[in-house]
Amino acid sequence: MRKRATTAPSAPRRVTEAVGRSRVRRLVEDWKTVREIARRKQLVRHHLLTSATHCHAGNWRIEGPYARHLDAPLPDGLRDAIRGIRQRARIRELVERISPPWHVRVPAGAGERHAQCRIAYLSNGGNWKLFDFDNHQVWSRPMFAGKSASDVATLESFGRYFDIPPWRVVREGHTSWRVDRLIPGMSMVHAAAGERRAAVRHLLDQYAAFAREEALPASPALTDQALATIVECAPHSVPAAMARSCEAEMKTLGRVLKLVPAHDDLSAQNVIVRDGRVWVLDWDTAGTPRPVLYDILYLVLREATLGRTDLLDAFVAGEFDDRIERNFAAFRLAQRPPDNMVLLMHGYIVHFHAARLAGRLDARAANVDSVWNALRPYCETHLG
Repeated sequence: MRKRATTAPSAPRRVTEAVGRSRVRRLVEDWKTVREIARRKQLVRHHLLTSATHCHAGNWRIEGPYARHLDAPLPDGLRDAIRGIRQRARIRELVERISPPWHVRVPAGAGERHAQCRIAYLSNGGNWKLFDFDNHQVWSRPMFAGKSASDVATLESFGRYFDIPPWRVVREGHTSWRVDRLIPGMSMVHAAAGERRAAVRHLLDQYAAFAREEALPASPALTDQALATIVECAPHSVPAAMARSCEAEMKTLGRVLKLVPAHDDLSAQNVIVRDGRVWVLDWDTAGTPRPVLYDILYLVLREATLGRTDLLDAFVAGEFDDRIERNFAAFRLAQRPPDNMVLLMHGYIVHFHAARLAGRLDARAANVDSVWNALRPYCETHLG
């Protein structure tokens, strides 16, 4: 019997099917995000109720990983962080509809020895944090066994090179808390443009000193893996296009950029500017080896994605080049990056690769596009 001839689907049909699969995939990813936010809220509620001796009694509001007493004003740093989440998340409206903020009543704690904390936060690094603004303190309790000792070692290591708020360890029964001093001052988010650029230069100087003592060998394989990840996961994105057009330059960076332990969350709300000093907060996720300048590139790019492009403009224009070269000199490397935008994109694809390996739900094509579609003009020279 003669087989019926089969024909390949037409081009419009293939496009329609691809778009349909993409929509289904995004819906699945969106639903996973909603479930993850709901899970975080459950954890926040649990930790809030088990911290009653430290928390002000009464009605609290839980939104994602944050909780605050209804009578407490939202501090600038927390407001900035929540604003960033809302601007970056394409499905925020869906999240608020399916999993709106919760309200929880916290009972009065036994003795209420501390009971001053009105803001709480469950960090990505695995710490439960309580903010006591009356006494200028942050109380942190690790969620994972052994993390308290790891956090102390991290602070001691980085504290030799960076301005880190003073801290101490307090033991209460079987629980170990770390108490950090709250530094009064202005976060880098709200600093004037000149102060912001000065803060970046100050941080670059500190990173150069850090690199001289703490550098690890370069990892060309990390760059190769990052290039493959971005092309596979977001093949039509601006970073994938730059990865293809500037592959040789990025692989050169992979060979010459030594690794240093990174802060890994150097956002502007974690940088306080006060009296000419630059204080760096929130070291919960620090320690993972990343290419030199990774933290600074993350800071510059994150600010740009939130609509504050002044640091990116200064970076592309070469205002930080002398400090960048100082960091390269710390490794005795004569090979200067071929282009600042290539250097920035190399840092981004390494970040995306790390987030993908960690299973983070924001490491997907839709988020790559939301970041880079607005920043495409900065890459036009490389994209033709």
